[in-house]
Amino acid sequence: MRQRTHGGASNFGTRIADKTRMAHGTVVLLAGPPAERVTLEKLLSGFGWSLEVAESLDDLAALALGQSPVAVLFSPSHLALPWNHALRGVLRAAPGAFAILCHRFGDPIDWPQVAEAGAFHSLLMPFSESEVRQSMGFVWSVRFGSAARSGEALGSASAHGALSGITAGAALRAGR
Repeated sequence: MRQRTHGGASNFGTRIADKTRMAHGTVVLLAGPPAERVTLEKLLSGFGWSLEVAESLDDLAALALGQSPVAVLFSPSHLALPWNHALRGVLRAAPGAFAILCHRFGDPIDWPQVAEAGAFHSLLMPFSESEVRQSMGFVWSVRFGSAARSGEALGSASAHGALSGITAGAALRAGR
């Protein structure tokens, strides 16, 4: 079952938030805890994005058919899947979206493998406002940044890899 929520007005006042008024889109929280939804809804509104909630990979695939999500935030533990199976399912269900792996401190995850498998970024749960803003800022700059506005390719993989802390190969796959 999907739920749709819309954020309110932003109070960031940052240049990115001001520029995003034209960059509407949807971010999907896949099988995330309800407490995290309120935090995400508030923060995403500053980027001009709404939040959709998908309870399963099948729900994500159905949602992605009707619209192209900007990013999918997913937690393998909430899906009861190993990270590599969850990531593969997210990339298959929403091929144009940035996959952001959400995890708890100390989760046994091999980060170089996660990056090589196609994850764009990661977020520590419970979400902190600064980390969500940073991660969504990376997504925004790759999707809607100066290279995209000028009609050029999304820039060098090494620049995006350094920006997001993910390898060049993963940044290229994420930028599509």
